[in-house]
Amino acid sequence: PSWVKDAPPKFSTFNARSEDAASKASWRDSVKSKRCLVPASGYYEWVLENRVKVPHYIHSDHTVAFAGLYAWWRLAAIHDRNPVPIPKSFWSTWLDPLVVGTQELVDAAVSEAQPVAAGFQEYRVNSLKGNSPELIVPARPAPSP
Repeated sequence: PSWVKDAPPKFSTFNARSEDAASKASWRDSVKSKRCLVPASGYYEWVLENRVKVPHYIHSDHTVAFAGLYAWWRLAAIHDRNPVPIPKSFWSTWLDPLVVGTQELVDAAVSEAQPVAAGFQEYRVNSLKGNSPELIVPARPAPSP
């Protein structure tokens, strides 16, 4: 948030928790008037398998738009909170500059997102080193212990 004087802040500001975003000082102003959509084909989640965190790719067959909040200050490192995929029917509401964001708006976005997220698929992927389309290729099954 713009009011943080130390760089980097002593707390993570990358992923807001949807259940209290409108009441937290870090997100309150962004919920009110700095909402955006983040287009993506999917995202990664790390699953603990045999005590090792393994990347899984969660995705849809269609481009999705995740609910986003922003501030004009700086970017932070990625965190493992799940994104909120906004359906096209809710895009104009989420982006409407005349709508003052509230916790009710965030809750409505989460509610609208649930059917979209229910259609996502998931599979394990290989190491996420580099930057290429191969990062979303399904991994070969892990050898049995």
